[in-house]
Amino acid sequence: MPYLLIDHYGFDATGAGLGLTSAALLWAAGAEVQGRIGDRLGNARITLIGTTLLAAAALVAAATAATALPRRRRPATPRRGRAASSP
Repeated sequence: MPYLLIDHYGFDATGAGLGLTSAALLWAAGAEVQGRIGDRLGNARITLIGTTLLAAAALVAAATAATALPRRRRPATPRRGRAASSP
């Protein structure tokens, strides 16, 4: 991952290291928060919330792809009555 950040995205070594270190620390903090909230909510409610969020994210991704991707054009077909020109 550091090589990708440095070589492909142009980060310097310090920036890549700080980004990865902060991501690891935030991951650990998020796991602690999730563990505490998970004990309060219970498995069934967490599963329902997770499934709902996953479905919403899939719908947003599909809507983004449908509106942002370029449309594919159909190949031009010669009209009837006209001879197709050949080079």
